[in-house]
Amino acid sequence: NINLMIDSPKMLSVGISLSKKFDGSKLKQSNIQFLVQEAKQQILKYYTNYNIAHIIINNYKIDGIDYSYFPDEIKCNFISLDILFICLPNDLVQYFKNIFLKFNILINKVICSSYAKSISYKNNLNLNGNMLFTDVGFIKTSMVLYLNDKLLSLHILPIGGNHITKDISKVLNIDLKQSEKIKRN
Repeated sequence: NINLMIDSPKMLSVGISLSKKFDGSKLKQSNIQFLVQEAKQQILKYYTNYNIAHIIINNYKIDGIDYSYFPDEIKCNFISLDILFICLPNDLVQYFKNIFLKFNILINKVICSSYAKSISYKNNLNLNGNMLFTDVGFIKTSMVLYLNDKLLSLHILPIGGNHITKDISKVLNIDLKQSEKIKRN
């Protein structure tokens, strides 16, 4: 069994805000799980060709006060959650599952590598505040944006280092090897 880290130019992030009235009783983790499940069902309903890789709760607004974490033992009349879903195309996930299955390897979880790398850099370098992580790959560029330490968005551009090399080659009318050298310099 493995956890698979991948990125794709077809990956997308979707933000949802949900709210619910309560009767002033103590807020429980099960109340949050219910709201997250409701949001997840909306994503699965409207983005049928996508697999949810990550669910990130960016904000808990309880009776008008913002929390970046779930406050334990708090009474609540009204709650609003800001949730970000990072999704990968179903066909891509199934493609990799089939390849690994041929070798008797099961995929436990699919992880967005750009998001995972940004968390790692953020934690290991003790970064906080507003940040933009840019990962230029061979055929795509991903941008992970944090605003006040909260993940705001993840965008994938279908343009990578290979496209830049080819453009330099075409514009300067040189071979790809020379073009790659110019790009790296």
